[in-house]
Amino acid sequence: MGNNKMKIFRRLCVVVCLLNTYGITVSAQSVVNKPFLQEGKEWYTRCVHYFLGEFFHTERIEGDTILDGVAYKKLYDGNVVEGFLREENGKVLGKVGSLYDTSDWSSHLVYDFSLGKGDTTVSHDYFRLNVNTVDTILVDGEPYRRLGIGCYSYYEGDTQQYWVEGIGSDVGPDPGPGFDWVTSSYMTFDSCKVDGKLLFTSNDFLRIPHCDR
Repeated sequence: MGNNKMKIFRRLCVVVCLLNTYGITVSAQSVVNKPFLQEGKEWYTRCVHYFLGEFFHTERIEGDTILDGVAYKKLYDGNVVEGFLREENGKVLGKVGSLYDTSDWSSHLVYDFSLGKGDTTVSHDYFRLNVNTVDTILVDGEPYRRLGIGCYSYYEGDTQQYWVEGIGSDVGPDPGPGFDWVTSSYMTFDSCKVDGKLLFTSNDFLRIPHCDR
């Protein structure tokens, strides 16, 4: 009888160890912190223009600067600096404005990857956004946190975009509406690379969730 109790005790110990290991694994997968701003990161965006046709647009992170005593990364469009970005506690903050007068560049929230399901935020000071879904996807074995975003300015409650931590939105590095009524043009995310290494493609935004939370 004593031997049976010992066997049961050992089995219980094994089960507890397995449960603890599994719990630690799930916890580690749920905490995904991918940096958005990396030196050498490039975004390739597919643009369809009513007059110019279809072409690919490239934006990249290159170099640093200090603005009002705060460090920012430079976002380039070709050879022109189109904005300054910094990252803080899951948020991506940016300064954009006239390319001809950088002294009057305004600051705004670009992304907030720390949001949870049901949270709301305001992007670019005028887009009121709601987080409809939050899950994790795996791309080449790497976990990425994905947010399903609805914009109250358009269709309330519907998921209009996906945001992926460390990558951006399925529109591109800037989570705007992706459509310009003036030029009848639209943009969609094509791919993201760091130092020439492919990280993410447009198809990855639609991957099956790895673990919901």
